[in-house]
Amino acid sequence: MSYLIKEMPNNERPRERLLNYGVKSLSTSELLAIILQTGNKGESVLDLSKRILYKIEKLSLLLNMNVQELMKIKGVGVAKGCIIVAAIELTRRMYEDLDEKKECVYDVSDVYYLFNRELDVLEQEHFFVIYLDMKNKILSKKLLFVGSLNSSLVAPRDIFKHAMRFNAASLIFVHNHPSGDPTPSKNDIITTTKLVEAAQTIGIHVIDHVVIGKKSCCSILTNKRYNF
Repeated sequence: MSYLIKEMPNNERPRERLLNYGVKSLSTSELLAIILQTGNKGESVLDLSKRILYKIEKLSLLLNMNVQELMKIKGVGVAKGCIIVAAIELTRRMYEDLDEKKECVYDVSDVYYLFNRELDVLEQEHFFVIYLDMKNKILSKKLLFVGSLNSSLVAPRDIFKHAMRFNAASLIFVHNHPSGDPTPSKNDIITTTKLVEAAQTIGIHVIDHVVIGKKSCCSILTNKRYNF
């Protein structure tokens, strides 16, 4: 039998459980129930939360869902869809704020931890460039291309105009493999060679091209794999 929150014993209600036992004691559906606050007619907010999570199958998929996609789930209207999307965006911005405190990049592990949360949930390849000064301090991190990497599609002009703008001394290329396997493809290697040669002609050093996978990454320039 499904109970409304107000019909549940006090010590079983999500908010009371949070207060009594701490936030880590709550299930994912209980956390979502606290965010949503209310259910629908004949359905408690806890039951609605469980059904939303069942429908999306994988929690991380919420990161890429918009209000319209959430509204396709029965019981999720504009208000609840906006609440979920806003909560996710707030979380994303908190992680971005933490990443900004990582001002310098010294090795491949720094690159991995700078990007892994962001890239882990993406279903397409995303190509980024990290622009660095003489002391390896990050000047900017830019997304320049989305889609399977191909040397004919990644334009050096777009990459290097930002390098000139930031007066960057060096660059690191980064992209993800949604499959989770960071092994560079033939196109990855061809594209890297093309970009390194282009950078040399204008006196910019390419430190590396890092491919991010699931709890792992590969350095194309050193041909090494790292597991985390």
